[in-house]
Amino acid sequence: MLNIYKEKILFLILFSIIFNYFLFFIGSGIFIKINFSLFIFFSIFYLIKYENNKVLIIFISIIILIALGTLSDSWYARSIWLFKAKQIFYDNSVLSVKHNYAQFSHPDYPNLAPAFVAGMVKTLGYWNEVYPKTGFSLLFLPPLIIISNFFSKNFFLITIVFVLFAIGRFLFNGEMDGLVSVYFVTSALLIYNYNKKIRLSIIEVLTLISILVIFTMLKLESLFLILSFVFSIILINISEKKINKKIILYLFISLIPIILWHIFCIYFKIHNIYSDPTSQILQGELTGFAYNISDFSKRFTSISNYILIGKYLLINEKLIIALTFFFISSFIRNNKKIVKIVIFTISIYLIILFTTYMSTPIVLEMQLSASAYRVIKPVILFLFIFGLYNLTKKSKFV
Repeated sequence: MLNIYKEKILFLILFSIIFNYFLFFIGSGIFIKINFSLFIFFSIFYLIKYENNKVLIIFISIIILIALGTLSDSWYARSIWLFKAKQIFYDNSVLSVKHNYAQFSHPDYPNLAPAFVAGMVKTLGYWNEVYPKTGFSLLFLPPLIIISNFFSKNFFLITIVFVLFAIGRFLFNGEMDGLVSVYFVTSALLIYNYNKKIRLSIIEVLTLISILVIFTMLKLESLFLILSFVFSIILINISEKKINKKIILYLFISLIPIILWHIFCIYFKIHNIYSDPTSQILQGELTGFAYNISDFSKRFTSISNYILIGKYLLINEKLIIALTFFFISSFIRNNKKIVKIVIFTISIYLIILFTTYMSTPIVLEMQLSASAYRVIKPVILFLFIFGLYNLTKKSKFV
């Protein structure tokens, strides 16, 4: 079990990320600066006082230095996530998206991470086009701290290798997919372990809810990933006649912010350029709202579409290596529960992805070439980390 003081400091680090978002609702500049300063203080204090794993400190330092030393050359980083952060910084609010400005930047996407970046920039006092994306790299710290407590030093070094291999430049390029991958694995490890416990302490509950709130407010895929995992846990629990209703309750509580965000977007009719029924783009391909039944009905009977989606999603050397590693670890340590959960989770998520791609109004191959390699990254890291966890089955949390 984690030292109670470590748990409290870790929760304060997570809470400061969420509280930063709340402060941008009320536009309180001085408190935003104080809150971000506290995030830095608690993070440094934790690393110096409690973090015995020097690999984590070195790793975080390196990705921050790389983020500082590289330009934002990715369109998604520059035109969506950093654009959102810049808009929040100058507007001093996360609510300005209600004007539905710059639909190309997907104003309907959750903006907790850009708000965190804006909070960092507020603290430093000015915007430029280089250092703000360092804020996204800082967000890797809390989940990596949690993961480091699941593995001993040598095994944690292996997890870092897996993280580097699975998400690579997404650690520092200003895009969300690396964060989604790491927060997903962290959330899954916590839920898997807490699901086995009869009673959780208040600080454990708050930490779990906090990590889930941050995770689900990163990107839409986060919601699908966590629901896939929790549904898999529920299926296993039903088969074992051991249903943990509290975990379901904590998940529901953690989903309240993202549900409110979508209600907010619907109320103010916030949408991106691909879901605007008045848009005329892509040679007339777009005729209605994004991800609609009409496009799905046109595609789902064609085998060629399944083959095309499968090629982009599944013919991936990193995915193949991750699958191989997971099945080797499962053969060495035959933990049927972990194997079932991982297979169910990935199967459900892939069904969601196939359905989503079938429903897009955008030219299918164009959509796949732009996004398939990104949305599969959480699956790759999930296979690696749970394969390694299956081999060790040692955790300071249990």
